[in-house]
Amino acid sequence: MDDLLERSRAARAEGDGPVERLTMLVECLSLYHTHRRQLGFIGSSEMRSLAEPDRTRIAAAAHQDVQHMVDDEVVEGCRRGLMATPLPREAARAVVTMCTALPQWWSPAGRYSPELIASQYVDFALDVVRAMR
Repeated sequence: MDDLLERSRAARAEGDGPVERLTMLVECLSLYHTHRRQLGFIGSSEMRSLAEPDRTRIAAAAHQDVQHMVDDEVVEGCRRGLMATPLPREAARAVVTMCTALPQWWSPAGRYSPELIASQYVDFALDVVRAMR
């Protein structure tokens, strides 16, 4: 989780403005959840098996922090008129959820590379938030 959080922060820092920062975050999340598919699967499906207080600490450390990063960019994008979703926080949640679901279906033996998936998911995310392109 620390690795995902560190990578997400670095990706966000590379962007200039909310659309570019969202793009970088979605690319990061997609690549992480394909290249580190097994860790991503454990993180999204097995968190419920952890005992408290570890479950809460780990969930807060990465999942919530990453979600807040995406939330902030979508809310700011809407505020600036760069995104037009009427439900910015819900749209941001949908974007993060689609990225974290990748380990459930993506396979390295499949026809899509992690890089292609990341590119597709950036397009999906920009559509979900109704980004002006």
